[in-house]
Amino acid sequence: MDSDIPAGAYAKGDHERYSPQLYWAAGPFSTLDEYVVSKQRVSGGAVATNDSYVTNKAYQIEVGYVLTGEKASYNGVNPASAVQKGGWGAWELVGRINHLEVGEEAFNAGDAAANTSARDATAFAIGLNWYLNRNIKIQLDYELTEFKGGAGTATAVSDRNDENLIVSRFQLLF
Repeated sequence: MDSDIPAGAYAKGDHERYSPQLYWAAGPFSTLDEYVVSKQRVSGGAVATNDSYVTNKAYQIEVGYVLTGEKASYNGVNPASAVQKGGWGAWELVGRINHLEVGEEAFNAGDAAANTSARDATAFAIGLNWYLNRNIKIQLDYELTEFKGGAGTATAVSDRNDENLIVSRFQLLF
């Protein structure tokens, strides 16, 4: 066997990806939506005699609402009353749902095992953004991800445990 070829499944050749997106804002409301189809040639899985093409699909729908009334923008929010001028800045409530579906071909060709790799994942998130001024933003988010597959034994596949995540972020905008 050639030492340059990795063990297990690996990407091989061309990769096709289609990803239409939409961003829309009206007053304090905004939405960012995306749908992705990704097709990749894969080789070297458990059934290594033939290469397979795996098609994965994903989407996300994200919405935001600026609680303090400022206009939402793709470039962030410009607070009417910045903190350094004695105000409270701007506050934005955000939510998101996203989903990933791994192509059935990955499991049929032996590139992935249903008892160790989830077939799909769906995440639900909610967060609060605080814009202290036009250049400083603090975020706090909670996300729950649910899985189908990815646990159990080779003969009795079960769903992987849900994941809970809390993330905070301090961001300087330029």
